[in-house]
Amino acid sequence: MGFLMLSAIRKFGLAWGVSAGCVFFSATAFAADGAGLDAEKAAAIKTYLQTQVDQGFPGGQLVVMRAGRVVLEHAFGYIRLWDDKARVGNPRPTDGDVLYDLASNTKIYATVLSLMHLIYQGKINIDDPVSKYMDGFADEAGAKIIGKHRITLRDLLAHKAGFASDPRYFDPEDPRIGKRLYSQERALTLQKLALTPLVYPPGAQHRYSDVDFMLLGAIIEKVTAQRLDDYVQATFFRPLGLKHIVFNPLSKGFSKNQIAATELLGNTRDGVFHFPNIRQHTIQGEVHDEKAFYSMGGVSGHAGLFGPAKEVAVLAQLFLSGGSLGDKRFFSSEEVNLFTTPEKADASFGLGWRLNQASRLPWFSSLASPKAFGHTGWTGVVTVIDPQFDLVIVLLTNKKHSPVLKPTENPDRFVADTLPLGAYAPLVQMVYEALE
Repeated sequence: MGFLMLSAIRKFGLAWGVSAGCVFFSATAFAADGAGLDAEKAAAIKTYLQTQVDQGFPGGQLVVMRAGRVVLEHAFGYIRLWDDKARVGNPRPTDGDVLYDLASNTKIYATVLSLMHLIYQGKINIDDPVSKYMDGFADEAGAKIIGKHRITLRDLLAHKAGFASDPRYFDPEDPRIGKRLYSQERALTLQKLALTPLVYPPGAQHRYSDVDFMLLGAIIEKVTAQRLDDYVQATFFRPLGLKHIVFNPLSKGFSKNQIAATELLGNTRDGVFHFPNIRQHTIQGEVHDEKAFYSMGGVSGHAGLFGPAKEVAVLAQLFLSGGSLGDKRFFSSEEVNLFTTPEKADASFGLGWRLNQASRLPWFSSLASPKAFGHTGWTGVVTVIDPQFDLVIVLLTNKKHSPVLKPTENPDRFVADTLPLGAYAPLVQMVYEALE
């Protein structure tokens, strides 16, 4: 099918175009246009990625854009290496059209994108209290920590609202949730979210939490009167001609062999975890994240989105181009500045985005500018956007498609996590070193 083709209308220094309602670009034309990567160093990046595959890394896609032009696009490795615990005899190589589980990059490319648009339209105020949108969002009698009435959308975006990092709504035996908040039905989970207890006073610290973005996704649905997947599809993806970024891809016309596989034995971490309805087959085409899959029907503000790197890069470019591509405007530079301003208590947090200003996140690499912002995803994905270099880096992998290293000691550490590519920084560093 080839790379998405974005042609000829220049805006914000980019070459964007619209044809029959679709945005498209030519990777080849842009790579030959001057600004980009040193050819030898770009070749070394491809060699490095193949070396990682040779050492056991499953596979992935890399897209690098500079000044709005694709300067490197490369697919490496395989879609599926394992069938449960058995190695596949003749694995199919990945390519640029394969969909990857974006994991927490969903927070950016669905939730942050939607909120920036709604703020730009004047439909949401970032300092609105959550209780304005969520019925029953208040302290319960006897709550150990109170303050829900003070929590705003800004607090959720900055991960300082007071919630635990990873409450397991889908597991009735999880002591952080218990049977009272247990749910494996989306409609019920949306009701239970408002009842989730605080674990620290709002604003007292920054603690990365999926609950924050589950709530934000629910608020977007309240404001737009559309389910999150329908809203982002109609508002962003379809107008931009992005036909391969979707929630629940198996119900949207995609087959398993078009989607990179993730965990080998469902969500069991090689047999360590147990809860009702747990998947035990190799996951392929279903969101890996347990809260998104079991409790939210595959559609949530924190996880669930799938797509190829080449389409994700188009969305990433929006944040460099001031919210506009071609004749389509979704937000303005004012919203970009708002969401990428560092928090006073921890400058590594913006609103939704993680920031390089504090130099606390090694995956930005030592060469990223203080202006760089981005996000990672648990399945093996990372976005880096650097305005100083007019640079977008999108790396999508399925590093969790490998055995768990020591299941009983650390069930969340997989073999591919231990390879250099699993840490992202060496690859990101190589891209910066290759900039012309």
